[in-house]
Parts: sequence; structure tokens; C-alpha cells
Amino acid sequence: MKKIYSKILHTSLATIMFTFFSASASSGDIYVITSSGVTLTGDDVKDIFEGNKQTEGGVKLTPIDNASLKTEFLNKALHLTPEKYTSLWGKKVFRDGLIPPATKSSDLEIIAMVKSKPGTVGYVSEVSGDVRVITKY
Repeated sequence: MKKIYSKILHTSLATIMFTFFSASASSGDIYVITSSGVTLTGDDVKDIFEGNKQTEGGVKLTPIDNASLKTEFLNKALHLTPEKYTSLWGKKVFRDGLIPPATKSSDLEIIAMVKSKPGTVGYVSEVSGDVRVITKY
């Protein structure tokens, strides 16, 4: 009987520790980035990711979502839940014919896209390379 309680206690502690450290890791800073040739401000971010701002200085803007930070970004930057964001884009696709942001799975993929295609706007947990930070959440 002691083995069962011991196993339950260890499993519970491991779950609590995992949850604590996961929450800590996901509550870090989020940097919104773009290529160095595009001039945007923090005020533009919400409009870009909601499909309301599509160009800047003649450059087509392409927002890219980061799967690992998406929920936190939507909460901090757009004040939306993932469900409301999906609904918003569903309406934009149907009504306006817009294409929702593609989703990449990591900071490295976002940075590579930003560096390779002018006008790409994404968000990452750490900044590296020749990218311009628009704002930080």
C-alpha cells in the first residue's frame, strides 16, 4: 500500500513541478520582429495580425504565427483567445478573401522567414540575426 501512495505522491509532485516550470518558461518576453528594411511600430502589430494592415511603404506585409508562443502572443498583443482569433480570420477569409497567417513551429523558422522575405512579421522568444525588433511584450 505504501508503494502505491509513494508512486502517487511522486507522480503528483512531478506534475506540479512540470506545470510550474512550463508556466515559468512560457511567461517570458515575446519579441515581434520584421526584416530590417521595413519600418513598423508597436501600434501596427495588432492591425497586422488581425489583417487590417497589409502594406507598409509599398511592401506587402506577411504575418507569421509561432506555434510555441501563439496563445501567449494572442493574449498579450491582441487580447484574444485562440478561438476568437480563428473566428476573426474565418470571417476575413470569407468576407475579404484574405489569407490567415501561416504558422511555423519555432523561433528559428520565424527568423529564417523574416530574413528571407521582406515584409514578413513574426514573433519569437529570443532575437538573433539581422532582424528588426518592432516591440516587446
